Amino acid sequence: MNAKNNSTSSFKLKIIAIITMFIDHIGAVILEKIEDDPIAFGVSDDALSAVGMVDLLLRATGRIAFPLFIFMIIEGFKYTRSREKYFLRLLAFAIISDIPFDIAMFPEFITGWFPETFIGQNVFFTLAIGLGAITLIDRIRNVNPDIDGAKKLSAGSIKRTIGVAGTTVVALYAAKFVECDYGMSGVLAIIVAYMFKDRYVGEIVAPVVVLGVFNPFEFVALIDAAIIADYKGEKGRSFNKWFFYIFYPAHLLLLAGIRELLKILVN
Repeated sequence: MNAKNNSTSSFKLKIIAIITMFIDHIGAVILEKIEDDPIAFGVSDDALSAVGMVDLLLRATGRIAFPLFIFMIIEGFKYTRSREKYFLRLLAFAIISDIPFDIAMFPEFITGWFPETFIGQNVFFTLAIGLGAITLIDRIRNVNPDIDGAKKLSAGSIKRTIGVAGTTVVALYAAKFVECDYGMSGVLAIIVAYMFKDRYVGEIVAPVVVLGVFNPFEFVALIDAAIIADYKGEKGRSFNKWFFYIFYPAHLLLLAGIRELLKILVN
């Protein structure tokens, strides 16, 4: 077996990301809802502490997922044939995943108490905003200033700096406005990862540091540096790309269904 087959491919990274995300969401969708309303699930006070410990372990494991998704967004940004179509795919699945996300994260949605469902939006919104931001930033940074002298060089650099800063601010406020998963820190992490887009280690470590500054729990994801250590840009196994998009809303509905079934079985 040659080294190419042994190296970490983008396919393997995606599999690791969705598995760790699934583990994370077992905690978020099921265990944390049990902690919120133990009586509804027939859980005693003694058992509740065990539920909390398992939830902490699952959520810690889940920290691995988001920086890997960011890494793959940057890789996709570099190699996709159409960044606009890539953005539209993310935005489309953000909309498609909206109700599954609400059902999974806000059980009140099922009973019709809609105001609670507008507290947050799914991670596809975060990824779409981030991709949109770095697409604009990349265009701004690569504008030819038509330089004839040092003064024009300086003026062009200032304009590009203002453009990049302005785009970043708009993107961060967009994340805050829609209350997407990971919020402003998530979008900022994508932008920072883009700044390291030609260095794999920086591309994964930089966003983890950004996320960790906002929430130290996210530093668990520094393990991602070891996961991508053998990544050489290979795609790996050929697989239908739509699976990874569809998996997100599908697994949320599955976990929400399991949660509601558990509630029915104990009553």
